[in-house]
Amino acid sequence: MDSYLDDGFNDFTVIAGLGSEGLMLVRGQGVSSADVESSLSRNESVGSYSLNSMITGQATQPNDSEYVPGLLEGLTQIGAEAAWDQSIGSMQTVVGVVDSGIDLDHRDLFLNIWINQGEIPADLGAQDIDGDGLITFYDLNNLRVIDGVIYVASTVTLDGDGNLLAGDLATAEQLTNETPYPSSDDVDNVIAVAASTLVGGLATFSNYGRTTVDIAAPGTGIRSTLKGGGYGTANGTSMATPHVAGAAALIWSSQPQGAVGEIRAALLDAASVEPLENGDQLVSSGGRLSASGAIAADVFAPSARVTQK
Repeated sequence: MDSYLDDGFNDFTVIAGLGSEGLMLVRGQGVSSADVESSLSRNESVGSYSLNSMITGQATQPNDSEYVPGLLEGLTQIGAEAAWDQSIGSMQTVVGVVDSGIDLDHRDLFLNIWINQGEIPADLGAQDIDGDGLITFYDLNNLRVIDGVIYVASTVTLDGDGNLLAGDLATAEQLTNETPYPSSDDVDNVIAVAASTLVGGLATFSNYGRTTVDIAAPGTGIRSTLKGGGYGTANGTSMATPHVAGAAALIWSSQPQGAVGEIRAALLDAASVEPLENGDQLVSSGGRLSASGAIAADVFAPSARVTQK
């Protein structure tokens, strides 16, 4: 077969057939790709051909009406669109929010609230409407709400009377005189986040520490949800931290076998972060969050999944 393609100037080798009669993958060894193309175009045995080419798709654009230029600059700054080309997340990855609360009825949130599958009352009559193997708010909001109440798993541990059970709290002395608790604990599963401005510097209100704060993320002028179904703009490390938590969840959905230390390394690796003004003096990673850099980080051990045919 090679002899049908060779012309004395270019040497062709058939690599493999491609499933259809006469369709094959070949390698041409010529002076240049133009020589190879010229040879194939002259060959009466060749009906058509196509040279290798690199095809690059456009960055993933969400269908959220709120995602418009200039409105969510924090996501633009961390390279969210390029990261979404690798993964758009998974319902199997759960993010816990330890803060002042969440508006369960907000149109941007209610379909994404996690529900503990082991705590759904049997008499709720919930059905897996979308067939994903889970009972989620998507399913519940296609059902009738019982007595005006939607049963969800609590983010805290409650006693039989509905009171919050005791937890470890920082003392006033720890908050004022010592390393912040628990954000600066030296463990893999804690990442301390500083707030950066949208022009790449540290926000004036943000904490920082070369050995106690790990990374910066956008925390000024961040559009977020408000109670009552609205939206607003806010500043704070409470705006910066969700960018990092969201990036971690995105990476984990892409690398479900990843270890905690690998996720941390992907986020904080020097090759992953974006420059932060004086970053090497302010945070241990020396930079700002890059979701696109983190999800492509070469820090994960090889893994294999067992699948059933």
